[in-house]
Amino acid sequence: MNLIPETDKIDMAYLKSERIGKVITKGLAELYQVKPQFPIEYLAKWLLNHNRTEANRGSMQDHVSHKEALIEQQKKEQEVQEEKDRREQQLQDEENLRELEFQNIIKTHEFHYKLLVKDFCNHLQKKGLTGVYVGYVDFPSKQINENDDDENAHLDTEQPKLIKYIGANDDHNFMISQTLPLNEVGITGEVFREIPPPEEGQQPQSPIIYIPDVTKEQRLVYFKWKKLGAFLAIPLVYQSCLFPASLDAGIEERLRFKKADAEKKLDKENKINEFNARLKEATETEQDPTPIQEELDQYLANWQDESEAPYQSQKRQFVVCFDTLGKDVEISQKDRQYFEDYVNLFALSWNQMECKLLSDDIDHMIAYQEQGVKERSEALTVQEEQAVESQQSQYDDLKDREKEYQFALLSIRVSTVAQQIQQLQQELFSLKQVRVLKYPGLLLSLMLFLNYNKENLLEKGTNQLDWTGVKHYICEDMIQKILDYEYRGAKTEEVPKYAKLNRIKKRISKYTVEQVEEYNVCYAKILKWMQYIIKLRVEDIEIRREKIANLRKLIQETTEQVAKIKEEKELKFEEYKNSIQQQEDQEPPNREEWELKYDEEHPLPKIPENVPDDVDNDFDEE
Repeated sequence: MNLIPETDKIDMAYLKSERIGKVITKGLAELYQVKPQFPIEYLAKWLLNHNRTEANRGSMQDHVSHKEALIEQQKKEQEVQEEKDRREQQLQDEENLRELEFQNIIKTHEFHYKLLVKDFCNHLQKKGLTGVYVGYVDFPSKQINENDDDENAHLDTEQPKLIKYIGANDDHNFMISQTLPLNEVGITGEVFREIPPPEEGQQPQSPIIYIPDVTKEQRLVYFKWKKLGAFLAIPLVYQSCLFPASLDAGIEERLRFKKADAEKKLDKENKINEFNARLKEATETEQDPTPIQEELDQYLANWQDESEAPYQSQKRQFVVCFDTLGKDVEISQKDRQYFEDYVNLFALSWNQMECKLLSDDIDHMIAYQEQGVKERSEALTVQEEQAVESQQSQYDDLKDREKEYQFALLSIRVSTVAQQIQQLQQELFSLKQVRVLKYPGLLLSLMLFLNYNKENLLEKGTNQLDWTGVKHYICEDMIQKILDYEYRGAKTEEVPKYAKLNRIKKRISKYTVEQVEEYNVCYAKILKWMQYIIKLRVEDIEIRREKIANLRKLIQETTEQVAKIKEEKELKFEEYKNSIQQQEDQEPPNREEWELKYDEEHPLPKIPENVPDDVDNDFDEE
């Protein structure tokens, strides 16, 4: 039985709570231990002090909690910032890597022109620009006459040069093929102006043109609509050496250099040996070697290695243009310097790469010429003559027909030379390694003659062979086309004017076999084969036409002879009829019997069957 009322239980629970009962218990325990003189006063003060201590403890806890929260917040913010910085650094590192990779591409690329007109523009445009486009200083273009085979037929050299835009970033392709006069119109051409030397103490003028606000420059030409923004033009000028004359001069100079360098080094070695002998003699005879040593030191100090002369070159002028049209922002000094550095790097790398490629071509040609080109050419010529001598007896029955006899002998030559080309084909294929091709018109003539599509052989809009683009055609298939070429009989398929015999003959007339042999023996054999095959082809046409003409002459003569015989037959019959009529006892003449007897005694010659003219679409009358 529970004797404590429920309300008392609630009061007891309240008094036993941690904030009352526990505190009083601690106070009483403290009172018991200390046993003060005034216990009630002591307990009261202890309770007051305990209350202040607990209040301070709560305030301190709040402060610590707040401090910890601030520290945690700062830590999180720091982590966020560090992640942001890390990401920005990562992006910057990736951007720097892309920059280094693209700069390396510029330094090592072998075809800078192709790199310039697209990838270079796209790369720089990413630097906050609207457009990047490249112009080239050249003569105006003109329509090529189909009868003009000149390599520069696409240029109007009688007109002043202008700027042709040849490349742009992807969304500025509308600039390609646009033109701009160098001086009369626009401002871009001023990057090529002649800059006077600076006066003493002054910085040289820059050829770069920068317009921070295009609305304030009235000379600017717009190829689309006018917009707000800035414009920058930087000249890109380099010295090109990749052309045949530079190759020839480079080969001659390198041969001279190698000889002179070897002789000079030998002279140096002999001179040093002479000094050493004098020094040894001075030492052995107890003379002072100092003057001799000083003389040797002076000789070595003045020594200069033999040097190779620079390559022949031609100045090529480009201009790289940048704009922010439509963005209405200027191009910062930092970015302008960035673009200038890139353009200068491109020009320098282009020049250095062309020098390297030409040097490689020179070494290739010298190594080739050291293989006994002249001796091999002479041996092949002897082989050709021996082939004619060994086979000409097969055509002795044609000797009374001189033209056909010479045709047969020439056929032996063309077959022999074609076989030599097949044997030497690797020499021809080796030309694919070189950057500068000599006599490109000869290769173009061969490919047109063998029915390659002209549009696939030329640089767009020109008569110039696209050497890089046609290299893949130089293979076994081309050699097989030479071997399979049929020079006899009609050619009914359509042949373009540029591939007709007289045009091809005219194209190759500027070359000689002896001239081309010094460059490449197989290439020279191709020229000889073309000379032979065109002559054979023309002679075949002439022989066939002559035979047809003779046949028609025979038909005409036979027809006239038949007509004459028939006319005589009528006269004879009239004579016979008159003689019968004069005899009274004779029956009337029987014409049928008389004709039968007459035709047996006077047979009519057979008229040859006529033939149509042969169609030779590869031949144009001169």
